[in-house]
Amino acid sequence: MSRDVPTVNDQFPMSPPPVRRVILPLREAADLGPRLLPAAVLGPWFDSPIQVVVCQPELADGIDATLGNLGVAVVPAACFDDGDFHEQVAVLAGATGPSLLLLGSSDQDLELARACGQTAFLVADQAGPRLNTGPLVVGVPDGPDDLGALAVAATWSRFLDLSVRLVADAAEDSPDPAQAYQKLTEMGVDVGVDSLRPHGLEPLTLVARTRNATAVVVPEHRLRDREFVDRAIREGISILVAPSAKTAPSGSRSEALATPDSEQGDADPSSSLGLLSRRQCFQLLASQSVGRMAYVVDGWPTVVPVNYAVFSGDGSDVTDGADVIIRSLEGGKLQAARQGEVVCFQIDQVRPTTRAGWSVLAHGQLEVISDPSVLRSAWLNDPDPWVKSERWHWLRLVVFSISGRRQVETDLEVAGFRRGGRIPSPVGHEAGVAPP
Repeated sequence: MSRDVPTVNDQFPMSPPPVRRVILPLREAADLGPRLLPAAVLGPWFDSPIQVVVCQPELADGIDATLGNLGVAVVPAACFDDGDFHEQVAVLAGATGPSLLLLGSSDQDLELARACGQTAFLVADQAGPRLNTGPLVVGVPDGPDDLGALAVAATWSRFLDLSVRLVADAAEDSPDPAQAYQKLTEMGVDVGVDSLRPHGLEPLTLVARTRNATAVVVPEHRLRDREFVDRAIREGISILVAPSAKTAPSGSRSEALATPDSEQGDADPSSSLGLLSRRQCFQLLASQSVGRMAYVVDGWPTVVPVNYAVFSGDGSDVTDGADVIIRSLEGGKLQAARQGEVVCFQIDQVRPTTRAGWSVLAHGQLEVISDPSVLRSAWLNDPDPWVKSERWHWLRLVVFSISGRRQVETDLEVAGFRRGGRIPSPVGHEAGVAPP
């Protein structure tokens, strides 16, 4: 098994990595053997620490010491009761952010992989997992859940600069690989397509074995096919499992501060200027598709218009809180995202003829999307930028605070009289053109 670390993609870097922690559940001491070396490889690949989880406390110190001797960063081991071991591991994985669980192929491990809501790596049997710099093999998506596997392949391959092989069925009624191919190429992924008619053979394992793949990438529901799992593990092919939309954690981390819904109304009872509630702000944010983003580039404040979309991550109403999705080319926005800078985002709608309108201002942290579950949600809520390009970076604005104001319609005649000035006519009206 190769211990070579893949080269991080310099042209399309991701920050942070798609894996923040590698979790190594060991219910029995015998589980350590086939998983130790993969843990020692995968941790450094993502520059992520390893956390061992055991139900026998006496195992913890020895395993941590062994990993430390291999030069691997570790965090203190966790110890859970045997009775609810897998349930506690799932809770731990969800609490630590984008995690990778190293598992075997037992029924209990498969159940954990399906329920944990995080990416899982099923280590091949004693024949030796093929951890190397070979491609990731993934099938052409045939639905939203399958799109999650493509997102895992995209984030892993982009961060580690691995290639991807899309496996397509040559039958006429099979899913077209064109859209999946486009999604990967626009992110800078080196992708190829293997179109074949397997004639009773499993196409993913066939391509993985032929191309000496690092792993096959599958959606969670493929684990219900026990024959597929057993064949892959038996042939020394590891399985990278993408969580389904139902088990994946919420992609949105928005807990924005704003005016509570119970505090709506005018800042001044005699003023036509009023405050917008948090729910109203998010409702207006979701109603538009073009906004302005302000950030600092080389010490200079910069404001640019951007296409955007909003998403809640868990499918809930976006008025309860949402983050902003943006597609970006190389430039200041991407630089700010890679540095995790705090930016502001503004939208408005005004009617000069009646001096009415509203404005919403949000502040948050801009980041490059690296979490596969968030990338999947971003693909499903594509902002569809007006600029056309073959290369895109997907960014997310995690909204920290949001506020808004509204200006109700003003009687222009009275307003003009009070100012002692002439009442302005709408543009074009004096020339005989009806106002809009």
